[in-house]
Amino acid sequence: MSEIFILGTGESLLKLTEEEKNYINNSNSIAVNSFLMFYNLIDIVPKSWVYIDVDNKTKTILKHTCEIADKLNVDWYLGIHVVDKDATTHNVGGATCTVSEA
Repeated sequence: MSEIFILGTGESLLKLTEEEKNYINNSNSIAVNSFLMFYNLIDIVPKSWVYIDVDNKTKTILKHTCEIADKLNVDWYLGIHVVDKDATTHNVGGATCTVSEA
C-alpha cells in the first residue's frame, strides 16, 4: 500500500525539514483548500488538490488557486453540495456533484 500525504494549511508545514519536503514531493499527496496559495513558502508541490471549504472568500480563493493549479499541472477536484438558499446549513436532498479537471 502506498502512502498518501494530505496537506492542509497549518503552520506546522513551515517546520518540515528539507528531507521531509523532498520525501513528500516524491510521494502521492493531496493538498486541501487554500494550500496552493502558499505552496512556494512551503516548497511542496502536491500531485492533486481538492477544495472543500466554503466561506465568504471562496470565489477569490478558487480563482487564484485554480490558476496556480493549472500553472503547476496539478490535478484538481471540487466537491459541491446544494443547500437551501434561506437555510444554508441544510442540504437539498441528495444533490451533490464533484467537478474534476483530471
